[in-house]
Amino acid sequence: MMLSDQKNLVSNAQTSVRQHCQMFRKKQELSVEVIVNTAWVSTFLALILTIPSLVIFMGIYFSTGNILLGVLVGFGLHFVGLGYSDKLSKGLLRLVS
Repeated sequence: MMLSDQKNLVSNAQTSVRQHCQMFRKKQELSVEVIVNTAWVSTFLALILTIPSLVIFMGIYFSTGNILLGVLVGFGLHFVGLGYSDKLSKGLLRLVS
């Protein structure tokens, strides 16, 4: 191995250690309030994304007996909701904070 290769390896290792230390420092700066808000927002977001899809799926399935139509409409609604999940999450964070 050449000397320049060894220097690059040492430099990369030092950079990795610095990034690792910064990452753990950021984790220590989290307050209890931030963690609780994150848990509430995650729970509400999960409910908003799953309950309407399940209700639509079950409603179509039980009313028509067609499971394929229920699956397609339910999954379709679910993935449309996932597309707006970023906006929903930001709105819920403003609401909870």
